Amino acid sequence: MTATAFMPVTEKIIKLLFSKSDFISVPATETEFWQLIDLPQYRLEFHHNQIVGTMSYATTNHERVVSNLIFALRSLLDEDNHEVFGSNRPIYAAGCGNIYEPDVHVIQGNLEEYRYAKTKTASQNPAIIFEVFSPSTKDFDVTEKLSCYKLMPTLQHIVFIEPSKINVHVYNRIDTEDWKTVVYTRNDDKITLLDAIIPIRHLYKKVIFQI
Repeated sequence: MTATAFMPVTEKIIKLLFSKSDFISVPATETEFWQLIDLPQYRLEFHHNQIVGTMSYATTNHERVVSNLIFALRSLLDEDNHEVFGSNRPIYAAGCGNIYEPDVHVIQGNLEEYRYAKTKTASQNPAIIFEVFSPSTKDFDVTEKLSCYKLMPTLQHIVFIEPSKINVHVYNRIDTEDWKTVVYTRNDDKITLLDAIIPIRHLYKKVIFQI
């Protein structure tokens, strides 16, 4: 269930919406979004002139996959030419005018920043974006964010990971508009992302699968 409200958007309104639903959507301006993004208990994004968000709590499996991802990427990618960021670092998708907080993203080469305040910036040239699914955000990730991600010209790979079973969808850019999708469901599969070859088993280390 999605809770929806109307402006003005304040911290009080955000808290009220979250008291009714674990996924919220509220019409807002980008300025209002930046004023609220630092609320620690929520994960907020800006999508088509709306603040959308979930509670910041994540399952153990979700956090294990994210931790495994960051460790693998930092171990396998050339650190002089790549940076790996977690969900506290937003990205700016200029083609849609939206601001998201993917679980992990990788910058290749020099970081290009979108400055929204004197001391606050967002990445706008990711080469890889990772989203680890949660029940409240899975549909939004696949139906809304994916189409916007594909418009980012620097992006080479978009990776969606199911944390409760081996199920990894990788979207690989073929050219400006075309993407090829590969699905990995076996523990002995390997994913090639930029210069890194990542075994699936490394992503799911210590993850407890649902029976």
